[in-house]
Amino acid sequence: MIPQFHKIIYSINRTLKRPRHKEIIFAIKKGLFIKKCELVFRESIFVLRNSNLSEKSAQLTYTSILSVVPLLAILFTFIHTVNGLNDFFVQTISPTIIKHFGIVAGLQISEYLHILIKNLEVKELGIISLVTFLVTVVLLLLRIEDTFDEIMDIKGKLSLFNRLTKCWVILTITPFILGLASIKSDQFISWITIKDFDSYNTLAIKSFRMGFGMFFQALFFVIIYYIIPSKRLNFKVVLFGGVISSLLFEGLQFLNVYLARRAFSGDPIHMYGTAPLIAVLFFVWLRIIWIITLFGAALTVSCQRIIYYKHSLSKQLYPRKSLADCLTVYKIISQQFQNLNEATTIEHIVKVSYLNKKDAEDWVEYLLHHKFICASGEISNDVLYIPTYKSIMSEKNRPSFLKELLTNDDLEKDIMLAEISTLFEKHKK
Repeated sequence: MIPQFHKIIYSINRTLKRPRHKEIIFAIKKGLFIKKCELVFRESIFVLRNSNLSEKSAQLTYTSILSVVPLLAILFTFIHTVNGLNDFFVQTISPTIIKHFGIVAGLQISEYLHILIKNLEVKELGIISLVTFLVTVVLLLLRIEDTFDEIMDIKGKLSLFNRLTKCWVILTITPFILGLASIKSDQFISWITIKDFDSYNTLAIKSFRMGFGMFFQALFFVIIYYIIPSKRLNFKVVLFGGVISSLLFEGLQFLNVYLARRAFSGDPIHMYGTAPLIAVLFFVWLRIIWIITLFGAALTVSCQRIIYYKHSLSKQLYPRKSLADCLTVYKIISQQFQNLNEATTIEHIVKVSYLNKKDAEDWVEYLLHHKFICASGEISNDVLYIPTYKSIMSEKNRPSFLKELLTNDDLEKDIMLAEISTLFEKHKK
């Protein structure tokens, strides 16, 4: 019994550990699909633990609650200006709310929002209110962008003009993508002439309608993961993250309907009425949506790091800037130990070198792999790094000793040896 317990504890601890360099390279070289899935899952756990998913989802939930009226005002103000789209809410958002909250709560929430949206005309808002709402929505989108960048560990920001342009694109396409994803009417089927109306209830038509909505629902998440981050990710991993998030969002309706039924069948509804319960259910719904969205972002960046690890590491090894970064990381660790007799942390390396944290971690992992530095534990903010005795002695005897480290690596390309040699001649001092 005790050995089995220790085995379970070991498996849990192993799952919570971030994948190591050797594990990733081995899985990629051998083409082990199951192993790569395990590494992606472990990297996702690491990203979620270090990005405070619960705190960030709560922040975005509160921000979304406070911004829901300005957001609806901006979206539906533009929609009201287009003739023929005045029933947009009835055909799109209302069915989604009813699907996720059930008939009782869904109809009441839809009624509240429908009354609000019908009054959101440009002439009713006024220019000052419109500008204020627009600024609020832009700040919400910028906050979402910052959260995605923190989860994906993206340091470089786009220019203000590009960020505002991105906000405008999102505000423009969001209503129509949501509409295509949420559509429940038979209007698009009416383009096909069908004399037998019973055909509308066939399995083929139902499957087509479900697939039609699921496709655009996944497309919405794909657009979010591809456009919002400041740095573009590989489209394949974005597509994977979008599909997983879409499936989780689709499954959310069963949980939310269950919660709604329990809430409206218990004693609290007789004590407090329906309005407070609907508000709480709506808040919980938004919170879970943000958890799903941020989980999808973590899964996407984890796939990028694991599946394209060897490719990105190869790209890092040979450009001049990245080679100099490798030398810089080692120089910081070495000088900190030899001059001050102190170990170095990742935070100190990032602060002194102005490197991206992910790049610094990659180079530290690379130096650890080749035993030029040693660590007190797994790579994290609290781990201490010092140079190994071998590297200190090699550095004293031969300042350009890192040249062998890079040129003899299993990822090296023969055509780059001359450039590496030239670079070391420039940086050996």
